[in-house]
Amino acid sequence: MPRPPLLRERIKSVITELGPMTVEEIASALGRSKITVGSCIASARTGAEKHFYIKAYRRQVGRAGIAAGVYAVGSRADAPFPECDKKGNAARYYQKNRALIRLRRRARPTNHFTSLIEQVTA
Repeated sequence: MPRPPLLRERIKSVITELGPMTVEEIASALGRSKITVGSCIASARTGAEKHFYIKAYRRQVGRAGIAAGVYAVGSRADAPFPECDKKGNAARYYQKNRALIRLRRRARPTNHFTSLIEQVTA
């Protein structure tokens, strides 16, 4: 006989008591690792019966990368993934790497035929 999913039930009880939470918040509330909790939630979301759904996405403070899913108990459809701000990301990248970008731009030949002419005449 298969073992009952104890961790999944503990996660469900924590979410119903404290409200929707991210994997990191659930792991700290249960005293388990993020990998264990994330794996349990991922396996509970696959299959015919979904036990958790993503209610919203929350930006991770102090971390670069994608937003973290806020999980709730139920079998509803997931919230749509937020659009990324491409212009804002490009502007932040340019400000962070401005000197390197300017150096690369200056190092480029101004005329694309310059390298060909140097090869033919040499």
